[in-house]
Amino acid sequence: MANRISHVTLYVHDQDEAAAFYTEKMGFKKLFDEPMSEDLRWVTVGLPGDSVELVFEPLAWRADDAEFVRRATDIIGYQELLLHVDDCHALCAELQERGIPAELTEEPWGIQATVRDLYGNMITLIQPPQMDA
Repeated sequence: MANRISHVTLYVHDQDEAAAFYTEKMGFKKLFDEPMSEDLRWVTVGLPGDSVELVFEPLAWRADDAEFVRRATDIIGYQELLLHVDDCHALCAELQERGIPAELTEEPWGIQATVRDLYGNMITLIQPPQMDA
């Protein structure tokens, strides 16, 4: 039986620009940037203190599979990440200073903001409500 999620794939056009966005704009750390072959690289990022890694998979990895490339191309810009945050107001202010627009909303499940990455993928930031002890 599986016991945790270790990696989540985001399909990207360019690994370097995806890694730059997530590290420079969103505060992720680059964890791996290693060659897999002469033409392919394994590039991952993650949040400090979290064990889940985002894998940036370029369509070139599967260039010989036309059906896969067609389907992956269709979902670039339609993938979504949900991130729990401690202070949504503060993070949104930081993101706006970095040129990423974010609008806060109050929801029953907490304070929420949605931003988009460089490909249009949604990144939803959620600050859960404070629970009384």
